Amino acid sequence: MNANREQIDSWAGTAGEQWALRQDALDRALQPVSALVIEAARVASGERVLDVGCGCGDTTLALAALTGPGGRVTGVDVSPPMLARARARLGASASPVDFIEADASVAPLPTALDLVFSRFGVMFFADPVAAFTHLHAAQRPGGRLALACWCSAREQAWVDQLVSAVAPHLPPPAANDPLAPGPFAFADRDRVSSMLARAGYADVTHARHEPKVRWSSSPSLDDAVDFFTHIGPTSRRIAEAPEGMRPAARAALRTELARHLDRDGVALGSAVWIVTARA
Repeated sequence: MNANREQIDSWAGTAGEQWALRQDALDRALQPVSALVIEAARVASGERVLDVGCGCGDTTLALAALTGPGGRVTGVDVSPPMLARARARLGASASPVDFIEADASVAPLPTALDLVFSRFGVMFFADPVAAFTHLHAAQRPGGRLALACWCSAREQAWVDQLVSAVAPHLPPPAANDPLAPGPFAFADRDRVSSMLARAGYADVTHARHEPKVRWSSSPSLDDAVDFFTHIGPTSRRIAEAPEGMRPAARAALRTELARHLDRDGVALGSAVWIVTARA
């Protein structure tokens, strides 16, 4: 059985469906992070690139615009609904882009890659060292790695403040292993550096950035509440609670989001690592 089966099932189901449904909003929200990691990747014309956890294809298409007609960008993801959205965005374009449904940690990959790239797509591997060893094997000597990973949950206002707001109305959360696969599994820079070194990478660097992420770009409070009840840790906490507790939690979420709403939507602080390395 694939060690990543739990994550694959999640992203093939509700999680992937919700992300695909809200692709436009998520692209806008994550654009500041996309810009940071694309800049760090130093993409050149004609390069062969793998976009790991490509989701709905936003970063894949941005990378293809930089590699040009002489390059090739392959987006890989485990989520059929998100890949369907990515392929629809590509349409009949002649852009040198492929989208494949596969687990990048074990699946056959393109070879002689100049760049392995990921925006928030690599923190879900059950065995990160084995996964990165597999990715490293697909790269040419001297090829580059560029990743965006969240810092810890407590450093994300969009997690800490919102989860804290709903917590009094919900059962206590289950014990959480901070190293388990999930969005914040790569928060420890020393652990990530060690994993990448064990996988064969050298010259590992971490650059910390604190972009304010505008998750909602509508002045409607209803839109903001809808977004956070379907996306992110707050949505999971509410969904896992008994039905009778959810209305109070949603009301508390609404009250908290109202504190952050302006005419341009809701923006909340975040902290990310931009990680680079050399194969």
